[in-house]
Amino acid sequence: MKIRVNLIKDPMFASFSTDGNVSVDGGTLHIPPGTLRLIDLGDVLEPGVTYRLGCRIDQLGDWTGPEAHSPVWMHPDDWVPSIDLWENGDGISSGTITTGERKPFQIELRSYGDGVEVSDLILERMDTFDPSVPFFHGDTMPLDA
Repeated sequence: MKIRVNLIKDPMFASFSTDGNVSVDGGTLHIPPGTLRLIDLGDVLEPGVTYRLGCRIDQLGDWTGPEAHSPVWMHPDDWVPSIDLWENGDGISSGTITTGERKPFQIELRSYGDGVEVSDLILERMDTFDPSVPFFHGDTMPLDA
């Protein structure tokens, strides 16, 4: 049996700092405009393995203009490779990333416009991803092999 592992240690944001008007409600992180939150992942990504980053994103208000950047961005300190996610209107936004060497990564959660809401954050190996269950709250989930 394969096991799916969500590499995000706190996908419900229970331990997130709620200063600066950041709030958490039922696993949804509400970030006001101009605010940044970081999730340090450490060096959990294995070289040569493809990973999937996914989450629900609700961009509030107008996100156009030169100051607007993607609300969810995963990268190492040297920025290579990186992945950014935007609201897609269909539920889970996702993308894949593969690194050639072991190095620390972080996820930036950023807000512009009238703010952003992020939920169902998951980072997992593509070889265990099951599209019928795009998110799970626990650390692990068994798959039928």
